[in-house]
Amino acid sequence: MASHTVFVSLAVIFSLLALSYESEGRQVVRSDDSVPRYRGNLPIKTLA
Repeated sequence: MASHTVFVSLAVIFSLLALSYESEGRQVVRSDDSVPRYRGNLPIKTLA
């Protein structure tokens, strides 16, 4: 039961992130290691 709710919440978060990235005209830069992702005007470094 707990794992099911975790998967649902992750799916919702990822769908919201995908919508926000697509709505900005794909300014998302993808590399292999640490990627600066631009949301609005603030670069957010995601450490993989």
